[in-house]
Amino acid sequence: MTVVFCPAGVRDIWHLGKKGNKYRLDSLNRLIRFNKFLIKHKNFSLKTVDQTDDSVLKLAHSSTLIEAYQKGKPKKLANSSGVIWQKGFYRWIVNSTWCHIFAAQKALERNISIALADGGHHAEHKSGFGFGPINSLIITSKYLLEHKTLEKVAILD
Repeated sequence: MTVVFCPAGVRDIWHLGKKGNKYRLDSLNRLIRFNKFLIKHKNFSLKTVDQTDDSVLKLAHSSTLIEAYQKGKPKKLANSSGVIWQKGFYRWIVNSTWCHIFAAQKALERNISIALADGGHHAEHKSGFGFGPINSLIITSKYLLEHKTLEKVAILD
């Protein structure tokens, strides 16, 4: 059975259009639809990730960026990824990060897993970028290296 990790809080993330209208980014809508699809299939075990441990964010991001994501201020930095800061934003990025970590660990154990999480490679150390608030690929790699799960990691983008 393939384990699928999905971040708690993804349904609470909206984007604000130029006219003030709220909508979900296409990438988040795809995650939600895929989640509904997988629930119906017996070959998948869906695990909702709801973590409070945010210390892993420090593996790739500055404390200034992390604090902006927690508090929504300064606004420009909190919105630097292109995803508008809102209540639940921080919970979502922490859970998305852990989805990638858990999926990588499970893949190493069983050769297959899925992370239904957005973002992952555009974010920079001191700011978000390209609708990617966090760089979960770097965080996951550093986490696995620090915990001696892997000796080397290659990221092809």
